[in-house]
Amino acid sequence: MKYLQFLASQKDSLCQGATGNAACTTTGPTLMETIGTISDVLIYILGAVAVIMIIIGGFRYATSNGDQNTITGAKNTIMYAIIGIIVAVLAYAIVKFVVDNIA
Repeated sequence: MKYLQFLASQKDSLCQGATGNAACTTTGPTLMETIGTISDVLIYILGAVAVIMIIIGGFRYATSNGDQNTITGAKNTIMYAIIGIIVAVLAYAIVKFVVDNIA
């Protein structure tokens, strides 16, 4: 955070008194916007993977034919997919909180 503040202060000090200087205008996305975009994309990908894993676990459960080892594996697949969704949502919330409070 101190590094980001340092960079912002350096840009401000370089741009003081400059008129029409193209280097002093910001046209691209900021670092925080980029981090936010990356976290948004990753949460969507992770959600899609988790849904696919739940479907695979359900298919394994339905086709287990009463085999206890296959049933246990299918239940574990579903459980770990749900745990993955929970961890991903919490990680997204933490990243969102940090990005919103730094910017």
